[in-house]
Amino acid sequence: MMQSIIDIGSNTIRLAIYRIEAGRVELLLKKKQTVGLAAYIKDGVMQPEGIARAAAALQDFTAFLQEIGLPLTAAFATAALRNAVNREEALAAIKTRTGLAIRVLSGTEEAELGFIGATHDLAAPAVLMADIGGGSTELVRCDNRAVVAKLSLPIGSLQLAARHVRGLFPTPKESIRIAKDAENALAALDAPLSAAAEEPAGSPFSGPFPTLCGIGGTFKGARNLYRALYHSPGTPSPFPAAALDEMITRFSSEKALTENDLALFLKTEPDRLHTLIPGLILARALAKRLGVNAILYSDAGVREGFIYRELLKTTR
Repeated sequence: MMQSIIDIGSNTIRLAIYRIEAGRVELLLKKKQTVGLAAYIKDGVMQPEGIARAAAALQDFTAFLQEIGLPLTAAFATAALRNAVNREEALAAIKTRTGLAIRVLSGTEEAELGFIGATHDLAAPAVLMADIGGGSTELVRCDNRAVVAKLSLPIGSLQLAARHVRGLFPTPKESIRIAKDAENALAALDAPLSAAAEEPAGSPFSGPFPTLCGIGGTFKGARNLYRALYHSPGTPSPFPAAALDEMITRFSSEKALTENDLALFLKTEPDRLHTLIPGLILARALAKRLGVNAILYSDAGVREGFIYRELLKTTR
């Protein structure tokens, strides 16, 4: 059985095609277009240009599916459309142009699906998962594979880049402003699990968490950049959270990058020139606040979680 899913994120729109046999999910093909929808939100409103770019990408993907004779299983959107005050108008306009009814995931639903997808095939159960997207950051805390708490924060890599960075890479001063913005947003992690309780039990995200399972573009970029810089073998082993500091410092400068550094970045993460370093600054703030020593990147995430929960009716 083959299934196709379109995921409309804040930075990229992706089409993924899977084969599902005997409960095993195999990724066959993944196509993406870097649209940067979060950058088209002005004063909370998704601009017509953003709607047009999203519709054009969706038309390309549906045309491809028609060519290979595979129907679309599902299409969903995350933070960029979720947070737009004109969300319903934008969805209606996209449906008029493409014929697609887009499902908008809530922040907590996105967090839960990401957790299911990321941890489904891990040998040891993860305790903490984070997904830094273009327009939001999702966190899930679990115990013995059971979700204890989930949280969606309205801050992401593309949003930070658009708000603070004037060039391709942030200057040291811009990096400081990004870090302050990140720390302000992460203050929400200090909230107790139940504000209504007579004696709050404290935050489920108080840490420390020695290892974090990271999904999404920022953590993928961090893993890839770490491998390129330190010649680390292509294994699924965790990389040290302390390496984020060196990567941020190396690519945040008042001066132009050296030819070698620019070549390395272009070879490693060409699609994240604007957004990766702001995302790494957010990841660093998150790691420091939660006491994270190592980060394990998982290539599976929300789309795979959607398949397990919505199609296969399982979470493990």
